[in-house]
Amino acid sequence: KSEITDDLRSFEWRYLWKRCDGNDLATLRGHAGAVTCLAFSPEGDTLFSGSRDGTVKRWDINARQCLETFPLLEAFTTTGLRKEIFSLALSPDGRTLAAGTETDVSFLDTQTRRWRLTIPSGKACIAFLPGGTRVAIGSRGTDDSSLVGTVRLYELPARDDTSAALQPVAVLRHSGGLVTVSPDGKTLVTGGYAESLTNGSDLVLLKLWDAASGRLLATNVAGGSVN
Repeated sequence: KSEITDDLRSFEWRYLWKRCDGNDLATLRGHAGAVTCLAFSPEGDTLFSGSRDGTVKRWDINARQCLETFPLLEAFTTTGLRKEIFSLALSPDGRTLAAGTETDVSFLDTQTRRWRLTIPSGKACIAFLPGGTRVAIGSRGTDDSSLVGTVRLYELPARDDTSAALQPVAVLRHSGGLVTVSPDGKTLVTGGYAESLTNGSDLVLLKLWDAASGRLLATNVAGGSVN
């Protein structure tokens, strides 16, 4: 029985392997669970990490050190399970950090180091609009008649406002669980699965919205996937 001994790997393979292998600058250790999401400060010298251990950590990138650990204000679900953090988003001014779990989104004041408020939501995709006071939260909620979910726009209250529960200023129904904001802050793009086609593939729904009014601008439906 003959054996193949020739190395068929080309120069390109070796070049890419060398570029990708062994170039770690540092390993940041400290979370007790898997790290699921990251967010850099606008200056780029501070990193926030979210984990399945239910905490957010603030890291000094230059010193390679953890500066602080922030356990969630409401660390457990109503059934007694520890909440896991799945998404992070930092406002453009760096003053507010949003952390999403499977049941809600909590907002941390990065200057006072205190959690400000919590908004109920399913596992969320979070995007701040320029200015940092308005935030879009997308999730696949149970109040939808389709599978594509809802995006809600919130105007965050003043930092010293501890009044009643926050209500959305606009609700973009059947918009998808994913959301992002254009650089000028004028347009929201949402995406999600609309339904299953007869051939078994998914129908992807992309929508453009006016960020100020919540008015639908355009819809695009195509086969494929959106992440």
